[in-house]
Amino acid sequence: QLPPHAAWKMVGTLAHPLNRPVINPETKCVERGYGVIQPRVAISILGAGRSRFANLFAGEVGIDPYTRMVSNSSHDLFGRGQFIGKGIYDVAAFHAAVGGRFPENRILSHDLIEGCHARCGFLNDVELIEDHPSRFLVDVTRRLRWIRGDWQIAAWLCRYVPSASGKQQRNPLDLLSRWLIFDNLRRSLVAVAFLAALIMVWLMPGCDPLLGTAVLLGLWFLPQALRILWSVPQPPKHLPLRTHWADITRRESRQVLVELIELCCVPYTALCSLGAIVRVYWRMYFSHRHLLEWQTAHDAERGTRQDCAAVFWEMKANPAMALLTAVTIGTFNQAALLIAGPLLCSWMLAPLVVWWISRSSRSPPSRLRPDQQAFLRGLARRTWSYIERFAGPEQNWLPPDNYQESPGAQLAERTSPTNIGLCLLSTVAAWDFGYLSARSTVQRLGNTLRALE
Repeated sequence: QLPPHAAWKMVGTLAHPLNRPVINPETKCVERGYGVIQPRVAISILGAGRSRFANLFAGEVGIDPYTRMVSNSSHDLFGRGQFIGKGIYDVAAFHAAVGGRFPENRILSHDLIEGCHARCGFLNDVELIEDHPSRFLVDVTRRLRWIRGDWQIAAWLCRYVPSASGKQQRNPLDLLSRWLIFDNLRRSLVAVAFLAALIMVWLMPGCDPLLGTAVLLGLWFLPQALRILWSVPQPPKHLPLRTHWADITRRESRQVLVELIELCCVPYTALCSLGAIVRVYWRMYFSHRHLLEWQTAHDAERGTRQDCAAVFWEMKANPAMALLTAVTIGTFNQAALLIAGPLLCSWMLAPLVVWWISRSSRSPPSRLRPDQQAFLRGLARRTWSYIERFAGPEQNWLPPDNYQESPGAQLAERTSPTNIGLCLLSTVAAWDFGYLSARSTVQRLGNTLRALE
């Protein structure tokens, strides 16, 4: 979704003289300015409310450009961001940087490699809205496609890379671009490495299973702990301390819950990631087929069964790995079984957890208490009082932008399409609530519409 004002802000940013792309004549890559501008991307409120999984993993939702500015460490440190496929690009510079450069049937995840050649900038005060998978298994399918795409461009870490002609050519990417590619490969191996490290800690002779498990779990939750430690001592000046603590508790507890769910599903995600990587190299060097195979999120949502039995069958690797690990530990290192027991139990129950959080959300209808109804009706009456008092004949029946009480009473005698629309809707709502008669409502609407003519 493209919110209001987002398009022209991206156009203006791309057209700014300091951002105009400059092509390097030797590498044909953008060396100064930006060929691509990447705004921040948020999740739609409707998409985040379709299931418990979407609500947890979508994070903060909605549009709040006034109070939430997002930082991008890569852009802040090096003046370049990472392209994730949603933004604006300079057509001529983009074509010069990536046109006719890549071999056929090789580039699946095109965003990163294109952003590295065309030089991507990050625009933090413009937000685009996208949907989010409502089920865990659909999200894993999307992640596996990203992993396949990242490993199919792993060759761009080397000194020489494949070209459109099939011959090897010198890699034009700098160290930062190669690091961005490497970092994606590293992330795809986190679950695999964590699972392998856990099993080694539990089975290796001479290794303290309690200390090793504690260290690994500490590393797993370390980023979350650092975020909490960073946000706690920095309350916003405009918020009371109680509100600040409540906001941190709500936000960070949700993120801790996300990390716990990911921890429960480590065997399944690790084996899926490993399978995707093996599949990439089989297709690249042996079968040469299905390198561009992918499925849209809509098709994945429709094609994935969500009943409990289907989820258990799809995630059978999780309980199977838990049982196999428990038997192996019981055979070779029984002392570690008590330490590993809680994690192994969570792996056994992971399919049930995934099925439960992926179910569609059906919120019961809200029922307001009498005191809440009285509060809202009082608020509505005071809101209508503003329109009733100021949108009169003195202002040509148009609502002024605002009324200032302090430091001195002052009325802003200007209006906007937003104010006028609110005035018209408020007039109709005032009739619904009984503040106006039908005749007065028609007269007010007529006066406002005549003023617009």
